[in-house]
Amino acid sequence: MSKSKILNPKSQIETWPDADRAMEELAKLDAQRREVAARRDAKAAEVESKFNAELCALSDAHDAIERSLKAFAGKRKAEFKPAPSGDGRSYEHAGVSFGYRRTPPSVYVEDEAATIAWAETSKYPELIRTKVEINREYARAVIQESERDAERLAAHGISLKSKDKFFCEIDTRQ
Repeated sequence: MSKSKILNPKSQIETWPDADRAMEELAKLDAQRREVAARRDAKAAEVESKFNAELCALSDAHDAIERSLKAFAGKRKAEFKPAPSGDGRSYEHAGVSFGYRRTPPSVYVEDEAATIAWAETSKYPELIRTKVEINREYARAVIQESERDAERLAAHGISLKSKDKFFCEIDTRQ
């Protein structure tokens, strides 16, 4: 592995020739980094392919047994009633447990449109939530279509703003 000796990473860039040297060094470092990453990825792919078939077979067997245990438990769900101590909804053997766990309750709405219509006139209008926000896509279109409308929106603090964002790209086609 070659180390760069062109530019001290802690040195200040003060002139355009300094910037040119830094950019040349950056391009070299990026090429080296891509080459090392490619070697790493090739080795990883080689190792992964050696184990994939075995892992897939083990996963398939695991999933088949888990499906069978779920079907078995489904046929015997009554046997998984909680004991007075709160336990008993699972069965454990050989370091494996299966059974049932109660999920936290979630709100179920059978017909959302009907529920909204009812809630609007009920004593529970808070059941309906509306998010109010600026439609930025519409604002952009209005500003770009009409200078007069752009001025009106600007009077209320709505305008298009651009800013400079630093970038540093390396052309990897070289």
